[in-house]
Amino acid sequence: MEFYFIKKIANNKVDELCHRQFIRFGKGKYENRALLNVTISAGKIKVHGSFETLNDIIAFLSSLTELNVSGKILFKKNDDVSILQRIGLTTANQKTSTVIEVETQGKLEKNKGIELQHGCYFMLLDVDSPGILLKCKKKLPKPSAKSTKTTNDKFFSLELTNAKAIKAFLQEFLFDVDTANKKKINITHNYIINDIILPKTASNAEEMRQKAKRKGVIERVVKADGTTTIKKINFIA
Repeated sequence: MEFYFIKKIANNKVDELCHRQFIRFGKGKYENRALLNVTISAGKIKVHGSFETLNDIIAFLSSLTELNVSGKILFKKNDDVSILQRIGLTTANQKTSTVIEVETQGKLEKNKGIELQHGCYFMLLDVDSPGILLKCKKKLPKPSAKSTKTTNDKFFSLELTNAKAIKAFLQEFLFDVDTANKKKINITHNYIINDIILPKTASNAEEMRQKAKRKGVIERVVKADGTTTIKKINFIA
């Protein structure tokens, strides 16, 4: 199973989770997106990044082991909140506006993070398990379509000392990078959206926006110990 939306797009496995990443974008170029900064040392990797990849990382970690989690889960619909009880997490202090925020904590059983990702809008969770420690901010950045000044490459921090988790992380999120003998790897993405493909049917303007697909190119810029490579990935999502 693949988790990282960039990897899925590169492998022509676009799904609904990939589609969600682009709903807020119109035509144009959007720079410095989905940032990942990775430091590799003996028996350990440290990762910092922007918010776009956080959901994928939590689902990925859940595929490896049971996780202790605490933080907020964001939902778009009240009916969706019941998933927390189904997967055994507590709920408290629900706040409702355009997005429903629910505070939660507990043990997330192995693979339940995958189910949760599909059932919620966003997971703002701290995670810990032997050899795994993830911390993140508890408020999403406000949408800023073309500004790069607000890009926060420290929205989350992840430290892995579990050998199995390190190997799996590098294979998933640095899938196209030769990490051998590398110490610092910085990845950023530029989205170039050339066309909006509208759905054939939609009951209103919001549904049309939600269902519309974006067509364009992702520029994946990888700096590994000072050497820069750029890979262009065509996509429809």
